[in-house]
Amino acid sequence: MRGKEDNKKRLNRTVFIYITILLLFNSCGKSPIAKVDGLPIYSEDIKDEKGIQNAYGANYSDEEILLLIFQKKLREYVALNKLGLKITPKMLEKEKERIDKETKAPEILRRVKEYFQGNEKHYLKKYIYPVLASRLLEKTFYFDTTIQREAYTSAQEKFKELKENPDMKIKDDSLYISLDLEEMRNKYDKKFPFFLPFYQMDTLTLKSLPIKGIYPEILEDKLGYYILRKLDKKAKKFDGFFIRKRDFNKWYKGNIKDVKIEIFEPEMKKKVLLRAGNSYIKKLII
Repeated sequence: MRGKEDNKKRLNRTVFIYITILLLFNSCGKSPIAKVDGLPIYSEDIKDEKGIQNAYGANYSDEEILLLIFQKKLREYVALNKLGLKITPKMLEKEKERIDKETKAPEILRRVKEYFQGNEKHYLKKYIYPVLASRLLEKTFYFDTTIQREAYTSAQEKFKELKENPDMKIKDDSLYISLDLEEMRNKYDKKFPFFLPFYQMDTLTLKSLPIKGIYPEILEDKLGYYILRKLDKKAKKFDGFFIRKRDFNKWYKGNIKDVKIEIFEPEMKKKVLLRAGNSYIKKLII
């Protein structure tokens, strides 16, 4: 009788140890390696990012991969939490279609897709989502007049000033700009826009403008706002004003300065801190 009880106790102890080990194993498998603003990063994320980078021909160490993930997560943080942008499943599908259509590196894209082995949900989450978040972040920063309020207000004032007095001398103005579009075009690849504001101009409007006529709209690119005055009949030479927009890096760093990055594996943390050098990310690691 006693032997049966001992066997039962041993069996229960064995089952208990097995369950404990199983639970510990599962817990370890799901424990995050790091967190960005409280959001976990797992070993699977490192594996996937490494797969993406390998498709680009890069062979990064785990600590380099983790730094890349931090960069992506920080951009997502600013896009979603600071700018209040939303990314829907429909937007992800459209972004996927845009990338398929516009990619200039189809072989790299093929290898990225090959890594995800037809897992559409995983592909959208790990590859498309960060690309879209980063693109929307920059697009909103550069072209939202609320963010660029100071520069845009200055552009409006200069536009009004030049329109009211198109013959005014402006060479001594600190915002003066002189452009030769023909010369600029020859310096750039014909396949790509050489000067974005030029593509915003209406051809008929340009032709109808007299010499020293002011283009009727404020033009812009990522760098700033342009108020242009036509100087020749062919509409190739202009002068006017250029108002520079806010600096993205300065604005971006100001929006992530309070984010906390945690790395839970001591050896990995040591490697990441060494690799980060004096970068802005290093200052966020606690």
